[in-house]
Amino acid sequence: MVKFRTPLRCNCNCVYCGLYNGISEEESRRSFDDVIGMLKFLDKRHVSGIKIIGGEPLLEFERLLSLIKACDRKGISFILTTNAVGMDSSKVEKLVNAGLKDIAISLDSPDRATHNRIRRNGKAFDSAVSAIHHISSRYPSVHVQVNTCLLYTSPSPRDLSTSRMPSSA
Repeated sequence: MVKFRTPLRCNCNCVYCGLYNGISEEESRRSFDDVIGMLKFLDKRHVSGIKIIGGEPLLEFERLLSLIKACDRKGISFILTTNAVGMDSSKVEKLVNAGLKDIAISLDSPDRATHNRIRRNGKAFDSAVSAIHHISSRYPSVHVQVNTCLLYTSPSPRDLSTSRMPSSA
């Protein structure tokens, strides 16, 4: 498994990350193009999978689709890590049709206010929860993983064990 951090810009401004201001759109597009160009090199070395983290990969959606399709054609597994901000049912359908089989969605708290405060984005919690529910219910063949970053601002482990993920809105 090879992990790439691309693109290096994001639509959240998480308290634990410095990529919000990241790099320019042009540099971000180039970083995606570099990964696509590396597929030939990686294929020859029998790489089993690629994991894309960010920044936020959805910000380069068309390049992301191209990368997923290229991986799918070569039989290389692909894992997308996303905050899901800006993800809608149309984008999910395009991602799945391109060959997406694994997605990791970031959810840093079961509490809306805490998650949005950590992400510094008022849409982050609803976007993540909606994407988790939508993909899990409509695309059961897609493996959905929930990533979290526990911080001093997160609930205690005891609070987490008694919390339930909210139902989809």
